[in-house]
Amino acid sequence: MKNTLQIFLGIFIFILFQFFFESKAHLLAKKTKSFFTVSANTIEAETYTLESTYLENAPGEGYVIATEAGEVVWKKIYITSDTEINVPADFADVQLALESLSGVFIMPPATVTIKIADGSYTYSAPIDFYHPDGRQIHIEGNTSDPSLVVLNFTTDGFYVHDSSTIGNINGLTLAGDGVSVQTGIRGFKNSYVTIDEQVIIQDFQNGIIADMHSSISFKGTVIDCSQLGLQSKNLSVITLGTTAIVDNCELGVTANRMSHILVRSTIRNNGVIGIHAGRMSSVVSEGMTTLSGNTTNFSPGEDVIGNKQSYIRSY
Repeated sequence: MKNTLQIFLGIFIFILFQFFFESKAHLLAKKTKSFFTVSANTIEAETYTLESTYLENAPGEGYVIATEAGEVVWKKIYITSDTEINVPADFADVQLALESLSGVFIMPPATVTIKIADGSYTYSAPIDFYHPDGRQIHIEGNTSDPSLVVLNFTTDGFYVHDSSTIGNINGLTLAGDGVSVQTGIRGFKNSYVTIDEQVIIQDFQNGIIADMHSSISFKGTVIDCSQLGLQSKNLSVITLGTTAIVDNCELGVTANRMSHILVRSTIRNNGVIGIHAGRMSSVVSEGMTTLSGNTTNFSPGEDVIGNKQSYIRSY
């Protein structure tokens, strides 16, 4: 009987011992809790600590908790209302402003406008544009006088690539150095760019190139480019609006390698050809098109199938 009681007492003490330490471990885990529950702009219930860092309430919508450079911070990951980023007040240049949007979702119909103050800015590298919500990003200078906002390049100007889009560019002068092999705006690999009428592209080797299934809508002015005003190539499309001007380039507009250009613009003073269609490509020149001062207006001629199945339709 005595042995039986001792056995039961031992089992009881063992169970009590296990319960005590499991409860203590559970309480300890609760006290050292290091995760946050975020709802709207606040941390629910109470503020916990993470690595001895305390956070106030989030500064607005679209923020989550993240770690940057060893610090626990609120990081904005989405934009739901129209937002303006000022250059150089907020960021020194357009590239830095674009990089600030990396990893940030822009929820339609919200737009982000990168607003550039009057002045002259110099770039030694292209402005590299890639953003999955680029359609909601506008880049804007002085829309009354684009000559007051000048971006000077010693390389290509804007490089838009890999299925990205720029919603609109307006109010800028993009200036090449007149020496280097440069392109003012290049859309590459399934990209789309809208360029409004208050844009001047000057002194590049090539003004605008749409390449590899890309599309560019252009309403501005290309002037004094040493080779090509605008080129569409490799299954790409360029549409020129009625306000577009292509002036004093070697070749005004050209479509090559199964590409297309729609022209309803002013094409003038181009040293070799005004409008050109190359290999298996076409150009449609609508009745609003004005041609003057070009050494040759069309190559091949209007409504004639040229070499390598090229064609220009003029009406």
